[in-house]
Amino acid sequence: MSCESLTVNSAPGRQLVVYRAEPGGATEQALRLLGSPAADRPEPEDEPR
Repeated sequence: MSCESLTVNSAPGRQLVVYRAEPGGATEQALRLLGSPAADRPEPEDEPR
C-alpha cells in the first residue's frame, strides 16, 4: 500500500491523505469496504432495539 499527503491550500494546516493498494489484493478489498456506504451502517445485530 502507498500513501500520499497533499496540502489543502484553502485550509491552512489541513492535508488530504490518499491511500492506494495493489489491485486484487486483500488491502484493496479492505480499503473498498472502508470507503463503501456499508461501512457507515451498523450490522443488523448491532442496531438498537
